[in-house]
Amino acid sequence: MDQQVLGHRVSKLTCSPTCSGNCYYSWLKQRWISDYWHTDEGYWQRTPTSIGCSTTATVWIDSTSSSIQDKYSCNVYTHVYSLPYCELGEQQWDVMYNLDSVCALEGSSVDLFCIYKHPGGLTVTASFWFINDQPGVEPVDLRDDDRYKGRVQYYQNQNQLYHTVTITDLRASDAQTYKFRFITDDPDGKYTGSSGVRLSVTGLKIEVSDTQRGGKQLNCSSTCTLTNPTYIWYRNGQPVSEQNRAVLYLRDRTVDAGSYSCAVKGHEEIRSAAVCGFEGLQVKVEGATSAPAEEQTVTLTCSSMCSSQSYSNYIWYRNRQPVSECRSASCSVAVFSGEISYSCAVEGRGLRYDAVCEFRYSFSGQNHND
Repeated sequence: MDQQVLGHRVSKLTCSPTCSGNCYYSWLKQRWISDYWHTDEGYWQRTPTSIGCSTTATVWIDSTSSSIQDKYSCNVYTHVYSLPYCELGEQQWDVMYNLDSVCALEGSSVDLFCIYKHPGGLTVTASFWFINDQPGVEPVDLRDDDRYKGRVQYYQNQNQLYHTVTITDLRASDAQTYKFRFITDDPDGKYTGSSGVRLSVTGLKIEVSDTQRGGKQLNCSSTCTLTNPTYIWYRNGQPVSEQNRAVLYLRDRTVDAGSYSCAVKGHEEIRSAAVCGFEGLQVKVEGATSAPAEEQTVTLTCSSMCSSQSYSNYIWYRNRQPVSECRSASCSVAVFSGEISYSCAVEGRGLRYDAVCEFRYSFSGQNHND
């Protein structure tokens, strides 16, 4: 048997010859007992003490006294029907991840966590996370990977043997399996957690479908399952109150008209692409002052509530009567005393003036939008 002393207290033991198949190793220790009364130095303990078993030929022993004062031996047992539970050897090394897989939003941050163990008495000299595990190739620390520059932070406690990596500003290319590796002061004491954590990176998208009663169903979805998400819906950029589920129902073509997007609580800045619920129009005014002079010209603009959607032919109404001189998205009108209502519609789209926003101007010194 080969005994190698690491530092002052740790002995690395290798049993010879090794075995394969259904076998295990039993390890014994003899201590040197100092006895200056009967001998000049001392003597070896007569009956060896069992210190456990292993299924591998190499173990690490952390002694409470100098390992030089201990003598070890091993026995090999084969052809057993069932192997005992052994805590030495490969069982002295492990990495345990808190999750097998994680789903996170593109643009957000994610924490990956593990706890690990190694034989007592050894010191961890390096620890890191990596991707692209290849046999026989020393992996690259995420912090040194150009694809992750400036986006990786480590938090660790070597006394309690846990390690966390935080990856910020997640990208689609970050969807990988991440593994943890640590290196000790034993030249052969390097270990990688085999399973790793599979990270999936997703965006949000809205699927629109029609309901049986002529309404719309909006479903905010992701390509992987987020952990207990609370959804936030936005209509024309403003939050829709009391709607925190993945599904949003639209029933009223007038009230619910507009552009919709969704987000997850805690990541409100990461929103889905906007979709159109019911088509709707809005009228905006340019060139008006808070106290306009009579006959001042203002420009009204008819635009879709659904982001950049535009049309070719518009119809303008003044007090619900068509304005023949206005056929485009913009209409210049003169201010006169009294209250005048302007609205717009799209020719051939069924968007009539009774289903759109109106611009009203009350010329008593104040103006307002409806």
